[in-house]
Amino acid sequence: KNLKLAAIFISILPAMTLIGSSVANSTIIIIDLIFLYEIYKTRKYNILNNEFFYGLIFLWFILLINLIFFSIDFENSFLRSFGFIRFILLVFALKYYLFDNHKNYRDFIFNFWLTIFTVISFDLLFEFIYGSNILGFKSSIPGRLVSFLDQEYKIGYIFSFLSLISFIIIFSRYKNSKYGLLKVYLLILFILFLSFIIGERANFIKTVVIFFLFVFFLERKFFKMKYWITGIFCILVSIFIFLAEKNISKGILQNDHSYTHRFWITFLKPLIKNPLDSIKNTNYGDHYKTAFLIFKDYKFSGVGLKNYRIIIYDENNKYNFNPSTHPHEKHLELLSELGLTGYIAFMTFFLYCIIKVFRNYSVDKNTFQLGGSLFFISNLIPLIPSGSLFSTYSSIYFWISFAFLISCRKIKAN
Repeated sequence: KNLKLAAIFISILPAMTLIGSSVANSTIIIIDLIFLYEIYKTRKYNILNNEFFYGLIFLWFILLINLIFFSIDFENSFLRSFGFIRFILLVFALKYYLFDNHKNYRDFIFNFWLTIFTVISFDLLFEFIYGSNILGFKSSIPGRLVSFLDQEYKIGYIFSFLSLISFIIIFSRYKNSKYGLLKVYLLILFILFLSFIIGERANFIKTVVIFFLFVFFLERKFFKMKYWITGIFCILVSIFIFLAEKNISKGILQNDHSYTHRFWITFLKPLIKNPLDSIKNTNYGDHYKTAFLIFKDYKFSGVGLKNYRIIIYDENNKYNFNPSTHPHEKHLELLSELGLTGYIAFMTFFLYCIIKVFRNYSVDKNTFQLGGSLFFISNLIPLIPSGSLFSTYSSIYFWISFAFLISCRKIKAN
């Protein structure tokens, strides 16, 4: 009964993130409580007896020390610092229910996630064609899609994760069929197209990187097909750049001038001319500068979790270049809010896990572990804008991918 209940709540977790943070947090807490009860009932305490769990507990301890002694606003930091434990439990709940000999429930969960991905994909296409999604939600920013999130411009992050997991599921089922495999790789082009029309440049870059690396880590016997797919994608990108520069694509697709502006005029063209200026002369550049100045003043301890949004309004207006709730870059978020102590602790742990996991992958060839690892790593690429490492929305998928990363067990395809 507990396994079924856990499988249901894990299955609906991605859908709950579409509703709101409070609903998603409630779902996580329920999953955690079911997991703790399962451990207590079965006496399987050894599930938590491993280096990954102890490492995450140590990071939680770092957050609590920072909260008590260094946070400039204890009340503002308390829930985020103390509440980090819910993600630790979520990681091991997912590892237990998805990868530790619960095949039937794993299949049910993955199939449900695949259904959510399909619905979101259809909704994105519907919004791209008709200007609003199936619920009538419409983006107020040209060249952006919102899907079920209304005016929350974050659907690209959910889509990136679900598209990767869905691709792995489909790949596992059809990889032994030549024509089935062709369809699987064509699915990559479809996913990249959807990621592009969403209009979230950072998530599009991450999605491209993830799938490029994922494809080339797979079996060597499919090298020709991989080169064909990569070549087609590069040709499509080149055509887009050529048409954008010549300004002759206007009117071919609905709102294509908006995508030209977002991806070429304000992104690729400045990036090609001067990579540093392409970041510096943006809102994100202001956020990065603010976070770095805060780090310079609080090198050792930072200002405490969730306090970036508070200190930027200091009375001397020292940091307030462009107000935001967080720096939009995970490395600078760690440095500004936790200082060198927290940054070194988190990054050392992450690096250790990544190295160990890729050593394991070379033996097990676990595609779910590979996919989770690549998604996790893509979120740590420096300078690319990202969500907060500790906010509910960004953290959920970040730590779900970490659960996949540490799932050091070989999974047979269904």
